Amino acid sequence: MKAIILAGGYGTRLRPLSCIKPKLLFPILGKPILKRNLEVLSRIGVNEVILAVNYLAKELKKEVGKEYAGVHIIYSLEKTPLGTGGPIKKAEKLIDEYPFFIMNGDILFEEKISEILKVHNEKQPVATIALHEVEDPSRFGVVKLNEKMFVEEFIEKPKQALSKLINAGIYLAEKEIFNYIKLGKVSLEKEVFPVLASEKRLLGYKYDGFWFDIGKINDFIKANFLLLNNLIIEDDAKIGKNAKLNPPAFIASKSKINGEVGPYAIINKECVINDGVKISNSILFQKVYVESSSIISGSIIGDEVFIDENVEIKDSILASKVIVNKGVKIINNVKVCPFKEIEEDITGPKTVG
Repeated sequence: MKAIILAGGYGTRLRPLSCIKPKLLFPILGKPILKRNLEVLSRIGVNEVILAVNYLAKELKKEVGKEYAGVHIIYSLEKTPLGTGGPIKKAEKLIDEYPFFIMNGDILFEEKISEILKVHNEKQPVATIALHEVEDPSRFGVVKLNEKMFVEEFIEKPKQALSKLINAGIYLAEKEIFNYIKLGKVSLEKEVFPVLASEKRLLGYKYDGFWFDIGKINDFIKANFLLLNNLIIEDDAKIGKNAKLNPPAFIASKSKINGEVGPYAIINKECVINDGVKISNSILFQKVYVESSSIISGSIIGDEVFIDENVEIKDSILASKVIVNKGVKIINNVKVCPFKEIEEDITGPKTVG
């Protein structure tokens, strides 16, 4: 089988972390979202993925390459953003097996999604849309079904909840789908699905497996912490004699820990945590260096950030390659953009751009 993964978004709701890092490379317990999803797709029989890329495409190519987990990867570059439908039409010539998957890149799911194939093949619609029940559907596209599970109405981000079944961002489609998508910038949700629904050719499939949308900072944190149910230490991580680990916590490979980590602390690859450091309710991306006696709580720290000694960071976000000088306090919803050097205390809410 083949799949198209929509990977061209700017990740604006994940800024400043997404300013120089594509959201599909955000780590979930030490592994980028995209790699996790490619592994799942490989296990359910997908052997080729077309990555529809635009923003920070080179970073994705560098990290994932042309093959991962037995899945061959083709990069389809959008010179200008084409919405959610345009990239599918652009990739039409690359698809020669049907049905094929279409999915948003910023969601997490499990093998159970393969059940959509049986439902789709039985009723033979043009497309089948995976639906997932959530408590608050206001952020998503809400779907109304008839008794035969065909979509009657597709309402994008309604003000009033008519249903708790939302668009899960995963679809199965036949070749006919290309007839409904014109060249250029097109929205699947606003321009294609309503037409298919009106023709009773859009089937709904209720997916009740693990699912998470990480399009917002809080959702990204929740997804990580939801999977963090104990103390996980990867091979090649070095835990020093002065270290104290408070579960649940995650320590990725090649990290060196001498401080206090946890509870709810995720330390990704090649981080260095020195003596007297305390980290809790926080996520550190790769290659973060924290000098002695610094405290990090309720925060996210981007790649290659250097934090000097006696620093306090609380309820804040530091993007990649930030430098925080000795003794500085950064507290109360401060967001620091990439490459900044912080030399004095900052109390938020504030964005340092």
